[in-house]
Amino acid sequence: MHIPVLLREVVDSLAVRQGGVYVDGTLGRAGHAREILLRGGAGTTLVGIDRDEQALREIGNVAGLKAVKGRHGDIEEIAHENGWNKVDGVLLDLGVSSPQLDEAGRGFSFLREGPLDMRMDRSCGLTAADIVNFESAERLEEIFRDNGEEPNARRI
Repeated sequence: MHIPVLLREVVDSLAVRQGGVYVDGTLGRAGHAREILLRGGAGTTLVGIDRDEQALREIGNVAGLKAVKGRHGDIEEIAHENGWNKVDGVLLDLGVSSPQLDEAGRGFSFLREGPLDMRMDRSCGLTAADIVNFESAERLEEIFRDNGEEPNARRI
């Protein structure tokens, strides 16, 4: 079972109101979203956005929740697509979720053997293995330095 980080504190800070309209820009396994909907009660609606198709499949049907594949950077567009010009709250739980780290096949784990994938959205883009094996040393240095903030990027 997935347990959301700081569930009570995060949802308390949203000051959820009955019948409110909310966006969870990093839906994951919908732990925070479920709590928002529970506290908001009848009439509360929430659009949850996630890039991970597996996470979206695992959520199932949750009353009041519309799960959408996308990126949190597309919140405005997705809200407008749902007829919302304003919302009562937005949640972004940035980072990698435990299920992504725990499942060796996702390629994020340091503890389990698996393919070097590391994509949040496995339907597009290059895998980490593709990048490591086919990019130039200069490009890899840039990636490690700029995205990983690695001070020894050149040596690596």
